[in-house]
Order: sequence, then structure tokens, then C-alpha cells
Amino acid sequence: MSDVEMIKERLDESIDFDNLIQRLKLDLDIEEQTLYSIILDVIIIILDYTNQNKICLGLRTTLINMIREYASNSQNDNEVKAVTIGDIKTEYNVVGADKNVLIEKYSNALNRYRKLRW
Repeated sequence: MSDVEMIKERLDESIDFDNLIQRLKLDLDIEEQTLYSIILDVIIIILDYTNQNKICLGLRTTLINMIREYASNSQNDNEVKAVTIGDIKTEYNVVGADKNVLIEKYSNALNRYRKLRW
């Protein structure tokens, strides 16, 4: 099953997939296949946290915002922070798209749709 098929399967029918992709392509300057991978990663994070089977229309804006942040953090991984020529010292600013940071930042929006597991 392709990333596109998996994404469509996990989005509620009320969410227009093509519109979502067009909007994210305008916002993010990344390859289409990379975009699909990022979308799928964020969908899995949301569904794991909320214990839902699909992303509903009410979570669309949260999904878009989380994808933007996840993508921008992923692109900034291992960005060089400082370089010293002397004894060749290189420091990296590892930003990373940490799942826990995303959940913490968007927990208020996600908690409204969270189902408890028994």
C-alpha cells in the first residue's frame, strides 16, 4: 500500500485530500514523496495519541499546523550551528521533529478528540 493510499484511508471523508496536499505544497518547499511521508508520520502521531481510527474534520487545522512544524523541524536537522577553524570544531544544532514536543504543543487541541482506552 502506498503512502497516499494509507493517508487517504486514515482521513475522514469530509477532508479533501487534494486540497490538503495543494495547501501544504504551497506552504512547504519539499518533494512530493517527502511530503507524503511527513503527512503519514504526523497522522500516525495524532491517531496514536487520540486513540482514533481516522482524522476528523475538526482536527484538520491541527493536522496542517503539526505537518508544517514537523516538516520545518525535519529540514533543520543537523543544521550547523558553529564552525571553528582552529582545531576544527563543528557544533550541530539538532532540532529534530520530536513526537513528544509536537504532542505537548498541540495537546489542548488533540485532547478534545482523545478517546480513553480501557
